[in-house]
Amino acid sequence: MYMQLSLILVGAYLIGSVCFAILFARLFSARDPRQFGSGNPGASNMYRVAGRLPAALTLLGDMGKAFVPVYALNSMAYYDTALLAGLAIFIGHIFPVYHRFKGGKGVAVYLGIYLGAWQEAGVVILGVWLLLAALSNYASLGGIGGCVFACFLAFMQPSNTDLFVAVVIASLVIFRHRDNIKNMLRGREKVLFKKRR
Repeated sequence: MYMQLSLILVGAYLIGSVCFAILFARLFSARDPRQFGSGNPGASNMYRVAGRLPAALTLLGDMGKAFVPVYALNSMAYYDTALLAGLAIFIGHIFPVYHRFKGGKGVAVYLGIYLGAWQEAGVVILGVWLLLAALSNYASLGGIGGCVFACFLAFMQPSNTDLFVAVVIASLVIFRHRDNIKNMLRGREKVLFKKRR
C-alpha cells in the first residue's frame, strides 16, 4: 500500500514538473516567460509576453495536468490519495525537477486540483479567483484569495487531508507571491489589463 502510494506521488510530482509555459513559448517561438514580464512561467505572464492563445493554452495545460490525474483517482474512490497526488503535482509545478526547481506560482494547478477532487468547491474557488482578479485587476490577488478561501472550505470538512493539503498549498502560494504582495502594497504590481486612455 505504501509502495503504491509512493509511486503515485513520485509520478504526480514528475507530471507537475512539466512546465507548459515554457513548452508553448517554444512552440509559438515566443519569448521565454522566465526572462520577461514578471519572470513567472504562468498563464498571466504568458499573456503579457506571448499573447492570448499561448496564455490560454498554458492555463489549460497547468489546470489539466492537475485535474486529469486527481479526477481519475477520485473517481476510483481514492479521495485522500487524489488530494495528496494533487499536492505532489502542485509541488512539482513550483519546484520542477526539469527546470532546476524554478517553476510557477501554482494558481492554475491548485484550481485543477480542487476541480478534480471536489467539484463544487472548485467552482466556488474559481469564482472567488475570477472575482478578485476582475475587481482588483491583479491576477496575483485573485490567486492568493482563492487558495485562502479554499482553506476556509477545507476547515469545514471532516477529513484532515483536506485541511492539510489546503494549508500547504495556501502557504506555498503566498510564499511564491511574496514579491507580488510587496508590489501591491507599494502600488507597483503589474496589472492584468491596462486601462485604455
